[in-house]
Amino acid sequence: MTRTAAVLVRQSMARAAPEGVAPDEFLEAVAEDTYEMVAGLELLTPVLVTSVAGLEEIVWPGTEVITIAEDEPLKSIVKRLDGDQVVVIAADAPDLPPLLVGKLFRELGRAQITVCPAERGGAVALACGLPMPDWADPDLDDP
Repeated sequence: MTRTAAVLVRQSMARAAPEGVAPDEFLEAVAEDTYEMVAGLELLTPVLVTSVAGLEEIVWPGTEVITIAEDEPLKSIVKRLDGDQVVVIAADAPDLPPLLVGKLFRELGRAQITVCPAERGGAVALACGLPMPDWADPDLDDP
């Protein structure tokens, strides 16, 4: 079984920069920390998925970098990833415990999609087998 862990970086994540911190520097720092956490995990392949130019400098040599549009839907991004199972992790989650990434993959043994909730609502990571189930976004192709 091949597993891919994609760190998703969108320019809009820079809006979370604390006051007094340059948004682009903040975004690069959290993206790098999140990528380093993912790259340090065993039995998976790290990938950087980004709408931000220049971030290929934060990844280890040989890491695939996928360029996306800022508003590219998650289901479209997942379709561009390789492997039997994938997890997409928001780059603004540098403190996500690696154990939670493993738990997302473990739960795929009994669920088609697993989600790690974010502290203040929403999700920080999503894992699924490939291909992603059609029911996950039934309106993707609906104009």
